[in-house]
Amino acid sequence: MNAALVDDLESDLRILENLLKEYFSLQGLEFHGSFFLSGEQFLSAFCPGRFDMIFMDNLMDGINGMETARRLRRLDGTIPIIFVTTEESYALDIRSGLRIISSNRFQRNGSLPPWTI
Repeated sequence: MNAALVDDLESDLRILENLLKEYFSLQGLEFHGSFFLSGEQFLSAFCPGRFDMIFMDNLMDGINGMETARRLRRLDGTIPIIFVTTEESYALDIRSGLRIISSNRFQRNGSLPPWTI
């Protein structure tokens, strides 16, 4: 699994990466995460086919996650985008083509919480 991890806090990126590595390892899969510290940085480096999925924070300096997703959809209309946020009030944004939103409150037993679809 090759994923883009997009968040303006490097410490949160490292926590997310470690949890995802642990989760995918339990599934017998290898995980590789590429860090991006802003929506702008991610979009400038994005190339269709490079990633299997995107894990993205919504609350970032510069363009936020929702706007980053809207711009990403112009480049790739099918890649899964998983929002990782502490803000439970965020809801599905159909205009961005988003399918999954989750909380970054991962379970410590190596499993991810159920996704809200």
